[in-house]
Amino acid sequence: MSTAAPLASELDSRIRGLLNEVLDPCSIGRGVPAGLLDMGMLCDLDLQSRTDGRVDVLATVRITSPGCTFGLYFENQIRARLEPLVEVESVEIVWDTSFHWSDDDMSDELKLRLRRKRDAAIARARASRAVTRQSASASAG
Repeated sequence: MSTAAPLASELDSRIRGLLNEVLDPCSIGRGVPAGLLDMGMLCDLDLQSRTDGRVDVLATVRITSPGCTFGLYFENQIRARLEPLVEVESVEIVWDTSFHWSDDDMSDELKLRLRRKRDAAIARARASRAVTRQSASASAG
């Protein structure tokens, strides 16, 4: 039995984990930090084996909207995580420019985190309105 397939699978998993450490700045701004995988921004990951046992990494990435200005940030973060790996010879990043990203592309775990954050914000807003109404009633009485 060859050990190449399990090792390739393990490396693929490690690389995907590292790519998910690249946080989308907009998700940070929303208060729910999320990585490239959870955001659904990694379209494809191809590890091309070399004769020396190392791999060339080809990552196809997309941004969430045509107006996103974080492309260079993402490239720098991806390279900073993948290029130091001894198993990696090169990293190529290809940008998918179809702009077909939607909230549906996010991981279920991220969708749940966003839903919880929204629900908490709604609950705070309702509680704040109730306090405001009580204060107004007390002032009027």
